[in-house]
Amino acid sequence: MLAIGLGIRNVETTLPPLVYAVLSGFNSATVGLITLAALQLAERSIVCNITRLIVCTTACVGMLYRGISLRLHEPNCISFVVLPLIAGWIRGLDGYMEHTCSPGRLQLHSN
Repeated sequence: MLAIGLGIRNVETTLPPLVYAVLSGFNSATVGLITLAALQLAERSIVCNITRLIVCTTACVGMLYRGISLRLHEPNCISFVVLPLIAGWIRGLDGYMEHTCSPGRLQLHSN
């Protein structure tokens, strides 16, 4: 680290175009790897439609968080904090309903 620090002192104010191209390539490769990891995680973890709906809704609100429509002139908007809590509650309720109302558990008693 000391060698890098001493070496960076000798770098000019502007970098050559080749260095910018290499740094841009590293940046795009890193973004691609993160996207691939996120896609593989989503394919393994999203197994039902309600979870898919919750993930898509939360992602859309997250992208719009910096937008004018949801900004409340505060750095930490309370709606963005409450949204995952509501999503978790809905998913838990859906799992409970799926478990208690499954066709194997509902049996009609005939007299």
